[in-house]
Amino acid sequence: MIAALPPAEELPGWIRRRARQAGLLGGGGGSSRLRVLTMGLLCITFGYLMTEWLSSPSGEILEVTSLSGRTHHQLSTLDRGENLAGSDGYDDAQVSSALVQTGTTTGRVESGTSTTSPSIKGALSELHHAVGGAISSWKTAKRPTRAGTSGRHRHKSGGILEVERYNASKDSSIIEEIIAPGRDLLGERTRVGKVTIIFGGAATYERAIKTHEAHDRIHGYPLHVLRHGIMDDVWSKPAYILNLLLRELSKPESERLQWLLWIDADTILLNPFVPIETFLPPSPEFDDVHLVVTNDWNGLNNGVFPIRVNQWAVDLFAAIVSFRHYKPDVELVFRDQSAMDMLLKDHKFAKHTIQAPQRWFNAYQGEQNETLAPFQVRRGDFLVHFAGVGDRDQRMAYWLDRVEQHLPDWELEVQHTSYPSEAREFWSQQRHLRSDTARSLEEAKTKANELLQKIEEHLDEYRVRLESVEIEQISEKEKKVRDAIEAQDPDISTIIQATEELNQVSAPLDAARAESSKTLLKQAHEALFAAEKEMLRHEDKASGTETQALQEKIVRLRDLVMQPSWTKAELREAVEDARKAQEAVVQAEVNSSSAISGAAAEPKVNSIEEQSSEASTDPAMVEGRQDELSEPLRLPRRDEERSEA
Repeated sequence: MIAALPPAEELPGWIRRRARQAGLLGGGGGSSRLRVLTMGLLCITFGYLMTEWLSSPSGEILEVTSLSGRTHHQLSTLDRGENLAGSDGYDDAQVSSALVQTGTTTGRVESGTSTTSPSIKGALSELHHAVGGAISSWKTAKRPTRAGTSGRHRHKSGGILEVERYNASKDSSIIEEIIAPGRDLLGERTRVGKVTIIFGGAATYERAIKTHEAHDRIHGYPLHVLRHGIMDDVWSKPAYILNLLLRELSKPESERLQWLLWIDADTILLNPFVPIETFLPPSPEFDDVHLVVTNDWNGLNNGVFPIRVNQWAVDLFAAIVSFRHYKPDVELVFRDQSAMDMLLKDHKFAKHTIQAPQRWFNAYQGEQNETLAPFQVRRGDFLVHFAGVGDRDQRMAYWLDRVEQHLPDWELEVQHTSYPSEAREFWSQQRHLRSDTARSLEEAKTKANELLQKIEEHLDEYRVRLESVEIEQISEKEKKVRDAIEAQDPDISTIIQATEELNQVSAPLDAARAESSKTLLKQAHEALFAAEKEMLRHEDKASGTETQALQEKIVRLRDLVMQPSWTKAELREAVEDARKAQEAVVQAEVNSSSAISGAAAEPKVNSIEEQSSEASTDPAMVEGRQDELSEPLRLPRRDEERSEA
């Protein structure tokens, strides 16, 4: 039987002191809590080191020689966001080659498939990678969380691991940062990438860029960030876009991006569930659309726009970068934006550009307690742009605080926003506009061809009345019209302009034709007047064949003269027919008068003959009638007959 323990106060002193020292790690009071804290920190540090050790199973290291030759780039398998099928396209070599280098020093890349033997840590890393990618693909199951630094490339500088570099200046050795999407697309490859520029130490812009991380992770968009100015003033923007376009086109077509979305640093992404593809032109009907822009009250606003990766885009941005050098006298109020605006008015670029509603991807903020304008942001919209705002930092901070809360009434699934219906309606309108444009183009071609045919006909008839200079000008403009019509990519405005110019230079030809037409019209009026006068003389003989024919010719000539337009050949023919019909009537009248006069003069002739016969036997009678016989037979004249009538 075990005896009961005595009370604590009855225990010996050395036992009581030993019990007090038997606390955690043998410490008492404050020293015990300090040791607990120390042990916790040691555990956290050990866990961090183990995570870093497991995150690089193959020991891949990317070494990039920077301007100073001291910066190294280390990217783990988890950070790269490669997919299970190995076709994501953003491997170490490509990421390293994307770093922009200056001077003569080039980057050296050591990458490729790991040749190390399988290990437990490698298997655990692959399992973690696969599970992480599968979970991140369930984007509709939960709200997006802060992306942290899982997709950001890490740069070592001076022995300190810098997960994020803020306040990057022009002296920074980091020129470009490519932020991988940080998720696995399970064999699919995104065809859209984002582009922006941040340098100069703007912490607000760094917060704004972080709002894109959830969006990029959900949809798999890589983000290219230029951290160093490559040209003066704002011209680094078009130069960087041109650089990325050329880099993408240098890749195999199966690996390159199809679209780049430029975003100014003063934009905040509001709804990560809206994919960029929502605003892209439907394929294949609109495959000829290479740029989608928005306008504000100042014209073009190129703060946010998607552009297709192709040769057309290279031509556009090469022209923008060189614009101020080839046209130094042109005033560029908004610098690169004004240059882009002017170039987009050229047919080569305008034909492949479409202006979308501003609110789609370039919305401006609205004031509280006011009616929202069509271009102002509302709940569920894609992003907000703070262009031309005076107190930009304060306003952006207000919106950043709101976005970082991930409020469910702002982060809506795309099918619950107005974007799908707006996009369907917009592209339907574009189809109708295209149909109208095609019809207008055909009408312009038809008018141009008719003008060419008319001028050729008139030149054949009135060429002798024109000066040689006038003929040369007409021939030159005719060639310009034909070239515009037969162009591989005909432009309706070019055809209309060429047609107008041909009309202007053909004015002397029109004047010669008008003068000739005036003379012919005068002849037609004279012929019509004479024919109608002749008809009045023969009203009682309207049943005659010649008279009826003249009446028909008069009616035809009168109809032609009364018409607003007629051909010269047709009117000349009608005039000749009327004159011939009138002459036929007159000739018929003469013939009729001659027959009547001959019948009346026959008895007199017979009497004279008889008298002559009698006189031939009587000399006195012959002598008395000599004068009478010497007078010729006189028929009535036409004018006398008319006076008698």
